[in-house]
Amino acid sequence: MVVVHYINEYDVTLAGFNFEALADDYWMAQMLNEAQMILVVSWSDLATRIVFSLGLALTTANMKDLLCRSPMHKLHIKPDIEVLFTTRLSTAGMHNIKYITQICKKRAITLENTRGYIKTYSRLMRTIHLAFAVWGAVVIALYVHANLKASVSGCIPKVHPMAGILPSCFIVNFNCYGMNISGTKDESYRHWEKFDRTAVVKLRILHCHKFDMPATFQDFHLVEDIRVYNSTINTWAEDAAITNIHHSRLTTLSVIRTNMTNGMLPVGFQSSNFSSSLLDICFCETNLQEIPDDIDSKWHAGSSVYLENSKLTSVPPALVRLQLYYLVLAGNPISEVPPELFENTGMLYLILGRTNISSLPRTVPYPTISPPFIDVTDTAISFFWSWIDPLAESMLELGSPMILASGSTYCSDLEKIMAGQSSNFSASFQTDFSPLLMDPSEQNWGLLLQTVDCSPPLYSTAFPLAVWDNLYRLGQ
Repeated sequence: MVVVHYINEYDVTLAGFNFEALADDYWMAQMLNEAQMILVVSWSDLATRIVFSLGLALTTANMKDLLCRSPMHKLHIKPDIEVLFTTRLSTAGMHNIKYITQICKKRAITLENTRGYIKTYSRLMRTIHLAFAVWGAVVIALYVHANLKASVSGCIPKVHPMAGILPSCFIVNFNCYGMNISGTKDESYRHWEKFDRTAVVKLRILHCHKFDMPATFQDFHLVEDIRVYNSTINTWAEDAAITNIHHSRLTTLSVIRTNMTNGMLPVGFQSSNFSSSLLDICFCETNLQEIPDDIDSKWHAGSSVYLENSKLTSVPPALVRLQLYYLVLAGNPISEVPPELFENTGMLYLILGRTNISSLPRTVPYPTISPPFIDVTDTAISFFWSWIDPLAESMLELGSPMILASGSTYCSDLEKIMAGQSSNFSASFQTDFSPLLMDPSEQNWGLLLQTVDCSPPLYSTAFPLAVWDNLYRLGQ
């Protein structure tokens, strides 16, 4: 029945389940929990299944004894001593009496032993049956007791382990608002003592206005995803730091609509033994003001870092050195971008939308040969420099515009030019302007449309903030 339930949800074209289901934490938790009923997940699990299967086979074999009809009368075993005695007298004479007596004694002893064995076997079987009955009653009592107990708040899926065993939670929603607590270290410690921390895969810290991460966070060895939403991180100290020793499976850290003490990155996010698998780091709608200068020696190259809608006033040099794959700085009061940012050979996306920049760097000594997609939506950029032309031309082969500039001054000028309301860009001409992107002639319009995308974005933020607000808003 478990398998049949998921067959209808399996997408053959994707060779898996659809992405919406995989993104649903509740569905994933239930699916993984039920999958353990079908699939072998460890050697110990295999051993217990073998024992269970053998026991089931033996029990089935013994069912025939229970299903057989019992005879109406008991059978009695009687020794044929008299017949044997008569036969021996007629054939061998009286001189064989001694021999016959010995045979009779042996038969009597054998019969007595058989009767004793039957009695012992009968008592043993009654004892075994009684033991199984008692064990069954104990299991039923433990099951009823476990189900009568309230499940741990925030544990998903809700489980009721027996015999006082700590519940294993795939997801823990540590919702301070729902539990009417602040999220202090003692409160967190007391709550986290109620479940098996070593089994948690996803940790959610929600609506905590004074959150202190306890040292017991080091017990979350299987955690893969940490989310902090609508909270204030008071302390996340070194004794609770994210490390590769304790959190080797962690892949994503998201801090959303959250403030940090003095707008500084918590110490717990700066371990020199930072988790090697943590390559997605997201901050959105935070008071983060700066990034430590040595963070490039702790975080990993090739990571995707979102620092969106925060308080950064400049591009952190450490992030430039980090050679990131995906860098989002949108929504920060940044007014200048360093040229080194465009020398990064491994970056795919550079999001600078909704910042205070009015231009890109005038010169880039060593522009990358594999340029990123550049997002300058809703900025005051009105022109581009000549160094960007070779990069834009190389991106034309991909069939996608290199520059996303919806809501910028440049796109506003371009729309007026194409509508016949203007004949040139508003920026005063300079000799090192881009010959490609600053040519307003009609024969160049097609090339401009292939290079610069002025269509409005699908979402207001690069991070899926609206989705999170819907998932974790108060009252959910």
